[in-house]
Amino acid sequence: LAQSMSIGGSGLTKSFNTIGVLCSVTVMYDTIYSCFDVIKSSLDGILQFMTAYIPVFSSVAAAGGNITTGGSYYSVTLILCEIIAVISNKILMPFLSIALAISLVAAINPELSFCRAADSIKKCIQWILGGLMTIFTGLLTIQSITGAATDSLASRTAKFAASSFIPIVGGAVSEAYSTVYGSFGVIRSGAGTIGIIIICIIVLRPIVTILAVKFVVTLGKIVCELFGQHESSEFLGGTNAVLSIGLGIVICFSMIFIVAT
Repeated sequence: LAQSMSIGGSGLTKSFNTIGVLCSVTVMYDTIYSCFDVIKSSLDGILQFMTAYIPVFSSVAAAGGNITTGGSYYSVTLILCEIIAVISNKILMPFLSIALAISLVAAINPELSFCRAADSIKKCIQWILGGLMTIFTGLLTIQSITGAATDSLASRTAKFAASSFIPIVGGAVSEAYSTVYGSFGVIRSGAGTIGIIIICIIVLRPIVTILAVKFVVTLGKIVCELFGQHESSEFLGGTNAVLSIGLGIVICFSMIFIVAT
């Protein structure tokens, strides 16, 4: 409304655009940074849960005869928790704040051409997430294959020894061992299912929150475009992209632990 009363081509037009962007920032500041807090708290919650859950799951796996799998799961996943904690707190969350700040500056003064810097930061975060997913999925795959092969060999050796060296009832003992071994597998699957459900519950709140905020920001961007507020529209578009990256971080790390479990 204020811009419509200014003289076309005058300095007031630019001033009104800047004021519009700053008003948008004032309205959205608490909501956006509360989203950042929700992302950080959810990642911390996942790490705290996994730190307590890893010994339980490893013990269940080891008790069921999967000693190698349980031990390697414990070590690999514990290292994974520490690395993700450092990367999320020291790299990814600061990068989100920097990308949001650059989007704001670029919207206030388009002549600075900060859009490329913001895009570079977003691509850097995407590369980090992609690299983490690739590396840890590969490590977990190798760990599961080698651990399963070793435990399978040990199980077959125990069954062969029972059936060969125990007189008369060796075959029955071997079959009983197979039954017990399968029962422990059911227990391990149940423990893994509970862990996956709890991880999904932890990440449900940040995912729903970010999706809701993204929906509202998208509506605001549409309204800005309808009223010709290009600067505010650019800022809202940059904010939407930052929220998308935050959503990707939560989903990426939760999927890593779900695959591990």
